[in-house]
Amino acid sequence: MKKAIGYISEIQLGYSNCIISCEEQKERIEDFCKRENIILTNIVKEISPENDLFERPGIQYLLKNLNDIDCVIVERPWCIGRKGSVLESFMKKLEEKNVGLICATKLWDCASQFVRRFYRDKKGESIEDEKNLNFDTAKVG
Repeated sequence: MKKAIGYISEIQLGYSNCIISCEEQKERIEDFCKRENIILTNIVKEISPENDLFERPGIQYLLKNLNDIDCVIVERPWCIGRKGSVLESFMKKLEEKNVGLICATKLWDCASQFVRRFYRDKKGESIEDEKNLNFDTAKVG
């Protein structure tokens, strides 16, 4: 079985004041892991999402605790960042440890597409194919 760590952080959708709560993200990640038979070893809740990416306590903890982990699961990549450069720098850190990034909700927004293209461009296949995950069953928020 695959092992994963979840990462959650408050997410604001666009310029509205609609927030996707950490609890909602946690529930979606847990549901995804159950459907996909992934062992969820821990869920890291970010306490300082306003900090630069690698200065966030949750990201620092996460990157130090990737031993024997196959992937990091987020509900949406927005909890990491909305800019391609931020997402790419995070995914490169994961790659150094041979760990993938999985989005628990099937989305077609720009950040989610960036994650898919990153893995497809690196390995010639999508992350879904690489990890044999069934994203067709993932709920759309």
